[in-house]
Amino acid sequence: DESYIDERIEFTDKTGTIDLNGHVISFNPKNNIMGCTIVFGKNCDITLKSSKESGGTVINLSNATTPHSELMCAQSNAKLTIINGYYGSNTPDGCHSTIEAAANYNEEYPVVNIMGEEADNCTSNIEDYHKGLCIYSNNSAAVKNNGGSHNGIINIYGGSFISNHYAYMTDAPGGETNIYGGYFKGTNYSIFVEVNNRNTKVNICGGEFASPIDVYTTSSTIPIYYRNGINWKNGSTPITDGPYKNNVQLKPDLNCEY
Repeated sequence: DESYIDERIEFTDKTGTIDLNGHVISFNPKNNIMGCTIVFGKNCDITLKSSKESGGTVINLSNATTPHSELMCAQSNAKLTIINGYYGSNTPDGCHSTIEAAANYNEEYPVVNIMGEEADNCTSNIEDYHKGLCIYSNNSAAVKNNGGSHNGIINIYGGSFISNHYAYMTDAPGGETNIYGGYFKGTNYSIFVEVNNRNTKVNICGGEFASPIDVYTTSSTIPIYYRNGINWKNGSTPITDGPYKNNVQLKPDLNCEY
């Protein structure tokens, strides 16, 4: 159990597993940390887990002078796999997230795989959490495919994604999002897609969506495809909103193999 003040942890050329082993790492910066607090960069292949219950990583920016940070980012050609644990952020600025596929360089792009079980007590308080995978954001997206990630890929197979705004967000100019499972609960939206003229993909193959609005989109160029049998909040058809909500399209033959 450690507390870090105004520090960034960066990994490059690393392969292996980080086992929190039931411990909690807390970041409580008083000043601005631009960008990501924990960076998985070039040539990284990292798996995050906690082999004992209640392990996690949290950031609290409520005391920062100019908060502008994410908890954890995969950049460049990094591969990040998250199996279990609690990952939470308290960010007064509503533009950022807890886990991101972030900036890439040249033709390289990050891949984020999230594959935990639904969390036991995924709330704003890490003390409530016991086991599974909880990714929490108090004011933005729990998980985000960032606009700086031109070809970043995020695959979500399971876990709990909780936010006071939207559980998942993409504004990436390329790449894709594939949702195979998981529990998504945002105060406003489960999935938020924004920005036009972007060549990216959003495929929804499964999951449970518990927000008032299942999908909100401001994009006329990003179709959101979903298949039959998904557990939307209000039945078999998603509740959609936004200026281009008709971009949310049923595609029964959606390729959902992984």
